[in-house]
Amino acid sequence: MGENILVIHGMRRGYQNEALQRFIYRLMKESGINFHITFLESDINHLYNMISSLVKQGVHEFNIVPLLLFSAKHYLQDIPTILQHLKNNYPYIEYQVTQPLGTHYHIVNIINERIKNALYVSPSISKIVFIAHGSERYKQPNEQLKQVINNCNVANKPINMVMLYGDYSYKKRLPEILAEGGEILVVPVFLYDGFLVHKMKSEIQYMRNNSCIEFTKSLNFHPLLELIIKDQITQLEARNHVPDTTQFS
Repeated sequence: MGENILVIHGMRRGYQNEALQRFIYRLMKESGINFHITFLESDINHLYNMISSLVKQGVHEFNIVPLLLFSAKHYLQDIPTILQHLKNNYPYIEYQVTQPLGTHYHIVNIINERIKNALYVSPSISKIVFIAHGSERYKQPNEQLKQVINNCNVANKPINMVMLYGDYSYKKRLPEILAEGGEILVVPVFLYDGFLVHKMKSEIQYMRNNSCIEFTKSLNFHPLLELIIKDQITQLEARNHVPDTTQFS
């Protein structure tokens, strides 16, 4: 069994990493799994430093669990680059990487819950807008968010998607949606309500004109995230125990 490494983006300065650690420990305290929290942005608990330290303690197998929603730069470039650097320095280590959190079916359940609660409070909402981080370079986040939208079935209302970055830029697309009128529910598909989400909400409020806009909360370390993480680790471990039938052919 590999050592479980939870990877989150984080920040080099300020207290955000400490706050994120508290949220994750609180989320996973009843999970029954051992894990280490690492960051892509950190002077201390950086992914490379954490694994290097564990290797020196005799650990050679790792389950890498990116706490990222979609496949963009951090998932497709940053983490693989760090892992390859580790492999170059420690050729005997083995690692597996789980899929992004947003590809798991429980993410849809969390979002459906957010929408259902919002519609209960504001039944006059006429359309829904999903907003995620997006990417200037990679198209996968667009396709993965579309899949999430296709699987959301809690409301019989039109759903649009916009992104902070990339082809679906909210600064270009949202004014067109707002111009259609009606009460709009904006659903931030982010791990937590951090700086980017608060900045985005402020900018959308400025764009609203006469439109009525409501916001749901982000995922905010919903308890179902614990099940998602456990399920992803279980799938990795199961893959390790699949017998190699080629030796019998």
